[in-house]
Amino acid sequence: MAGTATLTLGACGGSTVRPTPHFAAIATTICADASAQLAGVPVHATTLTELVRDTQRQLAIVRDELTQLGALTAPPALSQRFAAALAAGRAETAAIAALIGAIRTGDATRVATLALRARSVDARARSTMAALRLGECTRAAAARTR
Repeated sequence: MAGTATLTLGACGGSTVRPTPHFAAIATTICADASAQLAGVPVHATTLTELVRDTQRQLAIVRDELTQLGALTAPPALSQRFAAALAAGRAETAAIAALIGAIRTGDATRVATLALRARSVDARARSTMAALRLGECTRAAAARTR
């Protein structure tokens, strides 16, 4: 997430299905808490070492957020989308962890490839997040990609 790890909570396609108020409230609280924690992580690293350190801190927060969200039971109408969103979030954190590894080893070609992959996942995350209509989670994902 420099702010590169993004929570992914959506699935492709539009829908008029809305989460239940109870589910939305819990998910929103989880996302808001993670966003507050992420706000405390520097995003203006001046060295690769700082970038790796800060991104690892962000990843730990996002992984915890995904774990908490994964403990929720989505309403039946959203369960497939929610499961896909969580899977996409986990895939993105894995891609970012791989990017950190490539930075550490100095593999510029792999860094470039993984950075493009992370951007692609981020773009998908942004569009699919909106489909779940969990406003705080949508705003949080956008803010984390600054």
